[in-house]
Amino acid sequence: MATRYWEGGGTDPRDLADATNWSGNTLPATGDTAIIADSPSTETAAFYATATLPASGTITSFRVGSQINRNFGVENGVAATATITIDDYTEFNDGDKANLVATDTNNYDFTAGAQSSVNSTFEATTSNAVTAANLATIINSDSGASGTRFTATSTSNVVTITQATVGFAGNTAITITETGGSAMSKTDFTGGITEAITLNATTVELSGQGVYQNFLGTQTTVNVNDGVAGDDMLHLGGTVTNLNVLGSDGRTNVDDSATATNIKLIDALFAEIVVGTSVENDYITMSAGKVTTSSDIDVTAEVAGGTLVVSGSATCVTMNVHANALVQYQTSGTLTTVTVYGGILDFSTSTASSVTITNCNLYEGALIDERSGLGNVVYTNGIAAKGGIVLQDLGRTLSIS
Repeated sequence: MATRYWEGGGTDPRDLADATNWSGNTLPATGDTAIIADSPSTETAAFYATATLPASGTITSFRVGSQINRNFGVENGVAATATITIDDYTEFNDGDKANLVATDTNNYDFTAGAQSSVNSTFEATTSNAVTAANLATIINSDSGASGTRFTATSTSNVVTITQATVGFAGNTAITITETGGSAMSKTDFTGGITEAITLNATTVELSGQGVYQNFLGTQTTVNVNDGVAGDDMLHLGGTVTNLNVLGSDGRTNVDDSATATNIKLIDALFAEIVVGTSVENDYITMSAGKVTTSSDIDVTAEVAGGTLVVSGSATCVTMNVHANALVQYQTSGTLTTVTVYGGILDFSTSTASSVTITNCNLYEGALIDERSGLGNVVYTNGIAAKGGIVLQDLGRTLSIS
């Protein structure tokens, strides 16, 4: 076990997977602690992952200091680009070719000969510029039967080629095969950046000021201690057991089909968590801020304060609403047992045709507002009231005991 500090200044000062950026010129490995805490507050250069961190296994801790202004991952990613230069069109022989490798690892040959998109052949004729235009046309029209893998443009005698799919995997080599003189030269695909960093860690401590941070992989606990205001502050797309937002002005997004087993938003007044669809989630616990979920809450939502919005068709097994809390239940999904100790359980913004509340308990100082105008709330076992207020739609008959 070792502690590796980010020093930067390596071969690629943006790259997490470049060992020369870390202390001892050694990448963090299984059991290590990785700390990024040496950049000044004026540091704004983003850096990007090009591989899984660590290369295998799980690091003990990944920590980002509060003054670090860096982005982890790139929004929507970047596609790699390359060039092929037509140096002398008169030197082409039929069968000379350029082999391109796409982001999906498939290979494609573009061969000199009679112009034909069916056979991926381009015509070397008239001038270097015309030959370059012919090659660009064939690349655009025939990048494989499964669909376009590249896009190409030509300027003078240079063909610029861009991978159709973003990501580091698009940084591939071009192979030129010639049977005679030198007709073509090339630069390989570079600049491809993956949209997210794959990070496997027991604990992640985020306190940085990056405006966009995107993590895949598996993390046991993610603690968001600080963060800047913004809708894209943090994205989590892998498996997180414990997500704790403890202090932040920004939004944490749990992507569709990810896992966030236990979600806590504690005393972070201006923070927000947005949970996508089909997310594996058991618990939501909050005392401030805002949580919006479109996924089932499989065990319990404990809402001591702040605003919880349940939308789409999400269900909830158990919900406890306390003073200073607002729950906007906008979903058509069943709420099996809800106890409103205080605060507001609000159905007034619901547009669902029907929503079922199996067991409902209401206490002094609490409010249920169901005035959507749709009369769409069904209380299977009525409302067990020990006080509190129910604001109902006109014409409704409720069973309150």
